[in-house]
This record gives sequence, C-alpha cells and structure tokens, in this order.
Amino acid sequence: MKDEYLNTFYKILKTTQEQYNYTVPEDVEAYLVILLSSFVEKSDVPREEPFAIAFLQLDSKPASYAKELGDDCLFITSMFPSYMTSRGLSANYLRDIGATSYGVAADRMNNRVFDRISREFDVCRNILCKTADDPVARLLNR
Repeated sequence: MKDEYLNTFYKILKTTQEQYNYTVPEDVEAYLVILLSSFVEKSDVPREEPFAIAFLQLDSKPASYAKELGDDCLFITSMFPSYMTSRGLSANYLRDIGATSYGVAADRMNNRVFDRISREFDVCRNILCKTADDPVARLLNR
C-alpha cells in the first residue's frame, strides 16, 4: 500500500465528512482510509467465491476471513452500489453480510473498530459512497 494512497484518501475522506456532516471515531476513519487504499491495486474485486457461500463458511474460517468478507462487502456496497441490484438481489443483502461479518471478526479478535463498523455499517457505507464521487477517488479505484 502506497503512502500516496493513504494521504490522498485521508484528505478525500475528511473533505467528504465535512461536506456531508458525517462523523466517525478516528480509529474507524483511519480504517476506512486503509480500506480504500488497500483496494486500489486489488484485482479480485468482487471475490470469485459467492458472498452467500463465504458467509456460510464464517464459523469454520479464521477471524481474518470474517474481516476480509466485511471489507469486501463494505467496499462493493460503497463503490459499486448497483452491483447487487444488477444481479437481482436486494441492496441490503451485502450490507447484512458485511455488518455481520465485521461483528464476527470483532467478537473473535476483540476488536473495537470492527464492532463499531458492524454497528455503523450504513454510516461507513454512506461516507465511502460519497467519497467515491470524488474525481480523484474514481481515478484511484478504476
């Protein structure tokens, strides 16, 4: 992950929060910046494995798997909001899988950030969705 991505997304996220009057704790804000930056050069989005199958495997997989599934759901629902609806599925489908996945990761890892994201998934998604409207963010996430 490049520092340029982190710096750029931090600035964009701060501007978005100010413009739309969103507020998240600093640790969640930092995680959202890292999340966005980590997807810039990722080539397997969306994941090959269907989300429902991944979700059903949470109990048998490590905590990192739940975190990654939550990350994928948050990113897809934020950056590509029509992804699920274009496949005939409810927009809430990935939101529910993502929020629950972060909750599982939070419980297993005793991680406060994942717990907050699980409970405030829609706020995080809205912030990232508005961030996606930024022209620089669109270029980085192409």
